[in-house]
Amino acid sequence: MRVAVVLHIISLLEIKSSTRRVLLFEVDGDLITALDEDIVSIADMNWLSLWLLGKRVDKLYCDGLTKSGKRYLENAGITVHSLKHIKEHPVLEALLLKD
Repeated sequence: MRVAVVLHIISLLEIKSSTRRVLLFEVDGDLITALDEDIVSIADMNWLSLWLLGKRVDKLYCDGLTKSGKRYLENAGITVHSLKHIKEHPVLEALLLKD
């Protein structure tokens, strides 16, 4: 399963409010086999969904999406969760900084 986690970066938020850092994980059970990172804009749902589908993302952890944006991504086959739900996946939680 491919998982994308959208993080907030203060310096990027100052430049453009919709620009986010995205970490991509390839998760196989309790093992992470691949890791990638990119900078994306979450303002345009068409572009974001194409980017996620191009990266073969199955699950997205992201805060700040509208309800219609979440529905749009879910209709494209991408499960959307808020960042607080990442605690349900202990392998991913261990890799990310805690508040």
